[in-house]
Amino acid sequence: MARGRGTLTAPATLAFLAPLAPLPWPAAASAALFQAAGVCASGLGNAFAGTAAVAKDACTVWYNPAGMTRLDEEELVLGFHLSSPAVEFEDTGSRVFFAAPLEGGSGGDAGGIEALASFYYARPLDDRLAFGLGLNRPFALDTEYRAGWVGRYHALRSEIGSVNLTATVGYRFSDHLSVGFGANLSRLDVELARAIDLGSMCFALELAGDLPFGDCDARGLEPQHSDGTVGFDADSTAVGFNLG
Repeated sequence: MARGRGTLTAPATLAFLAPLAPLPWPAAASAALFQAAGVCASGLGNAFAGTAAVAKDACTVWYNPAGMTRLDEEELVLGFHLSSPAVEFEDTGSRVFFAAPLEGGSGGDAGGIEALASFYYARPLDDRLAFGLGLNRPFALDTEYRAGWVGRYHALRSEIGSVNLTATVGYRFSDHLSVGFGANLSRLDVELARAIDLGSMCFALELAGDLPFGDCDARGLEPQHSDGTVGFDADSTAVGFNLG
């Protein structure tokens, strides 16, 4: 369960930022935070300790393709589980950029349900050469907060997911040395959405002289009560490799 406790500050809506406000702002992120731990069912029992070195089943196709040379016969490993994290936020004094209180609730439990499946097949071709295939979802995260929550100007919905297909070969030079190579085809999909404080944007433009005074009232726009939304969808497919 992930539980946040802290303060949010709504994005500034000064006049010179107003034209950029509808755009999603980039931020630093650690990819490990999106990593799905259950990419191999057999590793769950020991929290995946030593998975790159153990090579006890076909999951080594993903962790270390050289480990396939340690398998005595062909193996198939299938896995499926559901991930449903609890993601909650407790407000301790959020505010907008001019120090006024930021209105809204806690957003409820934003955690979403993710289906995580994996498939690994490894087959020794002779006493030195082995071949393997793997299909999994190495990264997955889905959160969705209730409309009107206090952090709506930062995030409403965030979803990231990837699917990876890999083909690997391993070769044993001796009892003490094996090498492996894998080619990967990865697909990544991202969906982001957040609210926009159109009321504050309008009043900022009035203060800057870019709109006539009283125009926001005439349009019925009020800070924190006239929200819009902006969404961002992206996908990418790439080819990579791994060595072991």
